[in-house]
Amino acid sequence: MLGFSYVVNWRALDFPVPWDRVFGWSGPIVVEIGFGNGDFLVETAPRRPGTRFVGIELSRVSVQKAAKRLRALRIRNVRLIHWDARPALQHLFAPGSIAEVHSYFPDPWPKKRHEKRRLFSVEFCQLVASRLRQGGRVILYTDDPEYFAWVSQNFRESGVFRVSAGPAERVPDTKYAQKWLRQGKLVYALEAWKTREPEQSFPIIKRLKEMPNVLLRCQDEDFLVKFVQQFQALEILGGVDIRIPRVYLAPDRRSAVFETFLREKGIQQRFFLEVKRLGQRVVVKVHDAFDVVATPGVKMAVTALADALVRKGCQRVYSTTGT
Repeated sequence: MLGFSYVVNWRALDFPVPWDRVFGWSGPIVVEIGFGNGDFLVETAPRRPGTRFVGIELSRVSVQKAAKRLRALRIRNVRLIHWDARPALQHLFAPGSIAEVHSYFPDPWPKKRHEKRRLFSVEFCQLVASRLRQGGRVILYTDDPEYFAWVSQNFRESGVFRVSAGPAERVPDTKYAQKWLRQGKLVYALEAWKTREPEQSFPIIKRLKEMPNVLLRCQDEDFLVKFVQQFQALEILGGVDIRIPRVYLAPDRRSAVFETFLREKGIQQRFFLEVKRLGQRVVVKVHDAFDVVATPGVKMAVTALADALVRKGCQRVYSTTGT
């Protein structure tokens, strides 16, 4: 058996991820965004054994299938990330740590109203540049001429790349590339080399060492039922966006869970906060069923809910710093 997992449990690791420890050795890092079936990783990684490959993919099914293929072939220099590419690049990789970024046939999102979902906006190009080492490059293929024009323009407008773009002279041996060739479609290629650092910074979010919680004292035996009945949605907008729109009271009426949506520095999380009565004391914390990344925004959400309880008559006894 292989002594490692292909799928990186990034939630349990420091930000940025200590890739030397994950792989067990050092070397250049090549990132593929949206690896699909894993064709590029499976074909390329064995030919470059001194390079570490990291694939980023949003589809859980694709991650599982690629991991199965890699395991069957015993390819040791690939790891997979199940997450959105934007926060993954920003928070899992140190500035200047990546040698190459590859993206093969990303979704062009052709409808105008979906344009914000496209990869490689000007801002995203600058994020990629911030994580590439000097002279590092991006390689992208697409069959969509409108998307190709859009992404080529964005790389040039980013001001941090030297760009070469046009019809592909050769086509990668991937599922979609071969599909488009069989249909007689023209494939386009873009190659961009980092020339300087972007002016915009992309800070890595601070991970808290422990999950924050607050302990309160509430004299009224029925306080939680009353609080749930009178609850009004909480919303905090700014550098960190927090929304707590709904609450559900447990059948025993001694605990309640509050649906919470959090967005900070590109990271989006959905989880439930729990308010649980322990005698005259009450704990406010993240529900144990959710695998939440402990961040300053999570601490803000816990604190906001605890403050709402204090305004209804509870007294604060103790809170973790979460630092």
